[in-house]
Amino acid sequence: MLTESVIEYVSAMYGILVGAFFPLIYLDIRLYFRKNRLGFRNILRYMGRLFILIILISLLVNVLFFAIDKFGSKDSITHIFESVWYFIGFLTGLVGAISLCIFGLRRARKKVQNDGKL
Repeated sequence: MLTESVIEYVSAMYGILVGAFFPLIYLDIRLYFRKNRLGFRNILRYMGRLFILIILISLLVNVLFFAIDKFGSKDSITHIFESVWYFIGFLTGLVGAISLCIFGLRRARKKVQNDGKL
C-alpha cells in the first residue's frame, strides 16, 4: 500500500507534467512554423513530430499510473485526480512553462538583435 504522501507527490508531479505540456507544445509549434513555411507537407511533418512526442509522454504517464495501480489501493488513481496537489502541480507547471517560454523568447530576440544570428 502506498501512503497518502506518496499519492500526493505523484499527483503533484502529474499535474506539473500536464500543466507544462500545453505551453511547451505552443512554443514548439511557433518555433517550427517560424523556421518552416506553412504548407501541407510541413504540417504533416509536424504532426508526425507531435505524435512521437505525445507517445513518449503517454509512456511516461502510463508507467506512473501502472506503478500506482500495482502498489496502491483500488482508489489510488481517483485520489490522484481528486487531490488538491494535482491542481497545485498543474498551476505550477502552467505558470512555470509560460514564464520560461516568455523568458526564452525574449532572450532569443536579444541574441538575434545583437549577433544577427540565432
